[in-house]
Amino acid sequence: MRLIAILLAASAVLMGCEPPPTLEDIQRKVLADSIDQYNIVANGGSAMDRCVRAGLVSAAAVQAKDSAQHERWRQVEKDDCAAAGVPKN
Repeated sequence: MRLIAILLAASAVLMGCEPPPTLEDIQRKVLADSIDQYNIVANGGSAMDRCVRAGLVSAAAVQAKDSAQHERWRQVEKDDCAAAGVPKN
């Protein structure tokens, strides 16, 4: 039985199968996608668009458990929201 499991694992590697992404991988991808979306809005969007997107990036950083990114994007959110006339504490 153990030999069969080893052979199956080896064949998956040889066939180029990748292991499924972990939760952390998915959370990092969501954070990266959120930053990309902010950058799209930053080039032509309104101050309110930037405010909303910065908040979404900040939330994605919390989900990814990335405190440095969260602090950075929380400040971006405060600045963008202030520019939109929606002060954040």
